[in-house]
Amino acid sequence: MLQENEQNPNKHIEQTEREFGRIINAIPQNWVNKINRTHSTQAERKQTPQTSFQTIPTGSGQTAKNIVQLNTRDFYEQLRSDKNTKIPALDYWRQNLQPPPTLDQQHWKTIYSNLITNKQGDVNWKVTLRILPTAQGLHRMRVYHTNLCHHCNEIETIEHVLVQCANATRFWTFVTPYIDTISEQKLQLTNSMKLLGITELQKDGLNQVKRQLVNWLLTTARCALHKSAVDYRVRAEIVPPRSLFVAAAKSHIMYEYKRAIQRRQLQQFEDQWCTNEALARVVNEELLMKL
Repeated sequence: MLQENEQNPNKHIEQTEREFGRIINAIPQNWVNKINRTHSTQAERKQTPQTSFQTIPTGSGQTAKNIVQLNTRDFYEQLRSDKNTKIPALDYWRQNLQPPPTLDQQHWKTIYSNLITNKQGDVNWKVTLRILPTAQGLHRMRVYHTNLCHHCNEIETIEHVLVQCANATRFWTFVTPYIDTISEQKLQLTNSMKLLGITELQKDGLNQVKRQLVNWLLTTARCALHKSAVDYRVRAEIVPPRSLFVAAAKSHIMYEYKRAIQRRQLQQFEDQWCTNEALARVVNEELLMKL
């Protein structure tokens, strides 16, 4: 009809519309309903996101769940396992640290444990994924003039800043006695622990309270070493990591002590922060620091 309309200049579009309407009205109503239902179903299928799986295994001997029954955690866990995403940083740590660290769900809980702040947890996360800024990385991005450590002129990597540098070695000599006191010398501190912490799966003979406190000390030590390097790169100031560590530890313990006093939870504070009186002790409700 449109073609005839173009060939006949005297025929108006209104006439064509009326003719088309008469043709549509001649179609039986049940045919029209069937066409509409088919079109609607196809449109819904196109708009509905499709996944590569319809069920999720829930463990041996258990019935698989339908996808519509999944909660958010199970859904994204299934997506992760389907993709089988490999994280190069984790493979690097497993290949280069002895004994190889256990980088599993327990480790991710250690990164942001209950005792540490979010900022400290961010440092742990960056160390684990090997994205903590160092002179080497900043030099590659052309935002820092050298890739060398300002203490020993060796290439400054994450391992160098936190473990290998002579400055770091001296600092860990200062920190280790506190960890020995908390663990009652049951824990042999390794480079893997200094870099990534300890998890519940490691057979260290520590209970949960002691393990959390040791991980907090290790995290505070890492942050002190990192901040010392940052202070030099940004402000050309040499600040000993020992000073940063002591200041941060005292400030945090004092904050927890004041909060415990306000909440009348002094006994819980002593159980957590005064383990073996390694860092502090409470005498007549007065906090005495050991740092």
